[in-house]
Amino acid sequence: MANMRHRQWSDLPPELITDIAERLGLLEVMRFRSVCQSWNSASSSTMSAKIESVLKYEIWFLHYGYDSAGQCQLVTAENGNITMNILQLDESTTCIGSYQGWLLMFKQGGSMFFFHPFSKTKIDLPKFPNSDLTNHVAAFSSPPTSANCTVCVLSRSTSNDDELELYLLRRGCNEWNQQHKLYIPRSSIDTIKCAAYSK
Repeated sequence: MANMRHRQWSDLPPELITDIAERLGLLEVMRFRSVCQSWNSASSSTMSAKIESVLKYEIWFLHYGYDSAGQCQLVTAENGNITMNILQLDESTTCIGSYQGWLLMFKQGGSMFFFHPFSKTKIDLPKFPNSDLTNHVAAFSSPPTSANCTVCVLSRSTSNDDELELYLLRRGCNEWNQQHKLYIPRSSIDTIKCAAYSK
């Protein structure tokens, strides 16, 4: 017994780690990956496949803003919820749209980016023309990795409170294109609630 060698969990063969990860659900794989770097690396392809599979068939809700550390909860009827830290969700950043697991984030000052909370992938967009978004909604046509991704943002004009401005950004473009100014008095539509993209 004295000659028994103790091995660390991180020393498990990658093939075994991958096999274990493939048998877990999405939330379990997320927890599994946080054990150590070798488990994270060995299960990354499994994680990607599970994310794609789950996001096509399940509805997820993002609950954030209840603390300043970027902590949020992803909630689903099928898998319960998981608490995770998204450092990109600080006090000056808000999520203004989502599609197939991608979040469209706006940071005060005009910075805008896509973020995928499961893979931690961040894709920066050109600076938005308005540094503050008030009374705004956004939608995008497809995941930002798609060649035909188009982002649209509708916001209240900063120069005329009775106008709405529609901006578009197509993948590969370096600046936002203002499409329309719509005269809609604030007395008619005070708050814009949601947006959807239709092809």
